[in-house]
Amino acid sequence: MAIAFLDSSANNTDQIKKYFLKSRTYFKKIEPILSSIDSENYGFLNQPNILKVEEDDFTDIKVKQPSGYQVLEENIFTDSINVTEVNKHLNLVSNRLKLIKKKLQFQSFKNISLFMVL
Repeated sequence: MAIAFLDSSANNTDQIKKYFLKSRTYFKKIEPILSSIDSENYGFLNQPNILKVEEDDFTDIKVKQPSGYQVLEENIFTDSINVTEVNKHLNLVSNRLKLIKKKLQFQSFKNISLFMVL
C-alpha cells in the first residue's frame, strides 16, 4: 500500500500531502522489521535530508544527495512545492520499496521470526 500511495502522489499533485501521509503510515508499520532485516534499504528510506560526503582518499570524494521519506516530507510540506524535485524523490522511494517487496517476501516469515526481530 505504501507504494500505491506514493505512485498516486506522483499522478495527483493536488492530493500529494494526503497520499504521502498514507504511504508513510504504511511504511511505519513495517519499519521495525525492515530496520532489522534490511538495514541498508531502511537507511535509504529513512535518512535525514543532509548531504553525505564519502572520502575513500583525497582524490576520490563523493557527495551523495539524500532521498527517502524525510526528504520527501521536507519537499512536500513547504510553501511552494518543486514538483520536479518531489517527483524525482517519489520515484526513488517507490522504486526502492518495489525492490524490497521483490527481494523480501514478508509472507514467508513465521511468527517466531517476527517475535525475534521485535
